Amino acid sequence: MARLIDYRWPGNVRELENEIMRAVALSGDRITVSDLSPQVGARGEGAVGTADDPDSLLMRPRVERMERSLIREALARCSNNQTKAAEALGLSRFGLQKKLRRYSFA
Repeated sequence: MARLIDYRWPGNVRELENEIMRAVALSGDRITVSDLSPQVGARGEGAVGTADDPDSLLMRPRVERMERSLIREALARCSNNQTKAAEALGLSRFGLQKKLRRYSFA
């Protein structure tokens, strides 16, 4: 249960749902850590990398960290003007707003 709680779930509810269905299919009477996918089950066990590890080779978490950083910088440079920040990032305003919601920017 702790592994499921600690994982960030970048795919939101769909990813969680798929993880649970996978674990149920692979488990017996009880779901264990070994029934979880490597990304979820390996957290804290020195796997190839975890989402929070800056040296991780997992691509999605690194790209997300970079996108967050670029969005913060663009918003700072553009005095939080989303239209100008989107232009600076080469995105549409809608595309930037979608990323802001995805990454839970206030």
